[in-house]
Amino acid sequence: MIVGISMDSPKANRVFGKMFKLDFPLLSDADRSISEAYGAAKPGSKGGAKRVGLIVGPDGNVHRYYGIVSATGFPERALEDLPEG
Repeated sequence: MIVGISMDSPKANRVFGKMFKLDFPLLSDADRSISEAYGAAKPGSKGGAKRVGLIVGPDGNVHRYYGIVSATGFPERALEDLPEG
């Protein structure tokens, strides 16, 4: 499953998803905890986040980390990089 996570509000994420015709859900990280945990935002900062990508396996472990990604191009790339099985 592919999901996006943003520090924006759920409403802003819906607008963004429709604008770019994304076919995956965008979740809201209002408290920044997920963005900070995965290196997209600096802990304690007030600024925006980098757009990073990850492949997380069913075991909950990060199997691949992408430093900077495109919102429109990353889903296809991630699907190509999924482990077999």
